[in-house]
Amino acid sequence: MYNSAQFLEELQSKGLRIIEPDKQIGGNSKLYKFRLQGKKYALKVYTGSNERITRSRNREISAIQFLRNSNYYHVPKIDINLSPVDGLCMEFLPGKNPRQSKNINKLILNTLKDLKSIYQLDSSFVNAVDASFESSDVIKQI
Repeated sequence: MYNSAQFLEELQSKGLRIIEPDKQIGGNSKLYKFRLQGKKYALKVYTGSNERITRSRNREISAIQFLRNSNYYHVPKIDINLSPVDGLCMEFLPGKNPRQSKNINKLILNTLKDLKSIYQLDSSFVNAVDASFESSDVIKQI
């Protein structure tokens, strides 16, 4: 099974263009975008020790599967067969970076309430992140 460096090398050797976003937020992973067989993908590569990589990867898989099983909208599909051992390949979902406004704040609050309701119905999944020490850390993840 490939690691992310080998996987990215193979994609480049096939002439595929790999895009690394200008803004990388967070220190435990790096993101890449590419197109393969007409589909857009995001590759999230986890950093740190093997134990941390495995823990982060498994948590992300668990959280995404939980949200998809809970019929949550706009959650990417993971392509486990394409994913390297230290990363995850997911369908690329384009997003927006809206200006802060009362309406946007209300939408974020409603989303958090929806997530709380889902969690109250089934709290069996593990947290997707280790910790958040400031509200700005949460905003970056949103």
